[in-house]
Amino acid sequence: MRFVRRSRASRQDVATVYDRLAGRYDLLGALWDHTIARSAVGCFRTQVRQRVQPGAYVLDVGAGTGRSIALLLEEARPGRVVGVDVSVGMLAKAGGRLDDGSGRVALVRADATRLPFPDDTFDVVTSMWMLETSPDPSAVVRECLRVLRPAGLLLVVFNGLPPRGALRIGARAVELIMEPGFAGRFLREEEQPLCHCPMSCARRYRHGLATVATFGKDCRWYLSSRER
Repeated sequence: MRFVRRSRASRQDVATVYDRLAGRYDLLGALWDHTIARSAVGCFRTQVRQRVQPGAYVLDVGAGTGRSIALLLEEARPGRVVGVDVSVGMLAKAGGRLDDGSGRVALVRADATRLPFPDDTFDVVTSMWMLETSPDPSAVVRECLRVLRPAGLLLVVFNGLPPRGALRIGARAVELIMEPGFAGRFLREEEQPLCHCPMSCARRYRHGLATVATFGKDCRWYLSSRER
């Protein structure tokens, strides 16, 4: 296990919130994953199991306390995993969870919109419950695709705001608590980094409260956004 300090975080407010939250994040995260997000987490597990090849070089963006990396290691046999997060406190918790002496996992402090890696570096990039904390979720996805290899896979999971009805009202009520406490929100339709092209796919659960989306390097949305 290596914990590498790199790349100054640009969103100090998010880092501060999650440094403070690190000690109790696993309890809250487990509650969410086993209730509202249970189907989405199951889909993520299936995607990892089926599509992360043995020996793959994997980047996990918004690694937090290492829950998503632990899941990756349960479901697949990657060769090496790099976890990136803006919060030192969260990465410290991840270090304690993931240190098995194998040296397969490295933890890097970095801003998800300015990843400190060259283009075309990783076979797989994953991100769970991180886009909600970014002011520009699409910028995070574009950066993830930048460091993805041409034949690679980007797999993201995020919270979305249902378009209408009682669930939307309930989500907005939860959001009033989540925004200050988690520096996050439910993504509106216009914020969700989704597109309709052969390289992308989205699976929505609980009427859009949780979404699992996949992207490829040649996603037309990504290519057109880079040209703007």
